[in-house]
Amino acid sequence: MAPGLDLLFDGAMIGHDAGPGHPERGDRLESIREELERHRLPGARWVRPTPAPAVALERVHHPSHIADVLAQDGRYHRFDPDTGMSP
Repeated sequence: MAPGLDLLFDGAMIGHDAGPGHPERGDRLESIREELERHRLPGARWVRPTPAPAVALERVHHPSHIADVLAQDGRYHRFDPDTGMSP
């Protein structure tokens, strides 16, 4: 099989709310997905994301950051001016 590009998408992503005025929002994500459907990239395939195992997260994030993210599960939280989390 030739190398490809995995496009990660789950319909739940459309419900993400990064806060008022933030460019990251559901209608923007939906528009991007629609364009990628219309203009298929050779070798690209849609894949439903799965949770990353702890060992993978620990390779790139400090344990205190992982704990902070997990503590916010199910809530709205702003980590910094550009990084928000929604339920």
